[in-house]
Amino acid sequence: MEAIKASKMTNSQLSVALIVVNLFLIIIFSKIGNGTNDPDGLLTYFYFIGGSIVLLGGFAFTYHGKQYRWAKWLFGVSIIAGAICVAFIMYITAMAGAFQH
Repeated sequence: MEAIKASKMTNSQLSVALIVVNLFLIIIFSKIGNGTNDPDGLLTYFYFIGGSIVLLGGFAFTYHGKQYRWAKWLFGVSIIAGAICVAFIMYITAMAGAFQH
């Protein structure tokens, strides 16, 4: 039984490390391919928020137990941040359309 708990703890630590590495790679690769299309870097934030929602959601719902409750909270925070980013870009787009002339 202890071997199973140790294996599960090792797997969860490895999963967290891989999530961090993947989010770091999202930032790097979105900056490299961005060039002149997105001078403000907003697209990088959207890639980061979207990637964190997917990765944290996968982690939060595959590992069960009270010790993984923090993952569900982080997933909720990333959902809220994603909704705020989408609302912000919709607002900016509407304002740009209003000042078109």
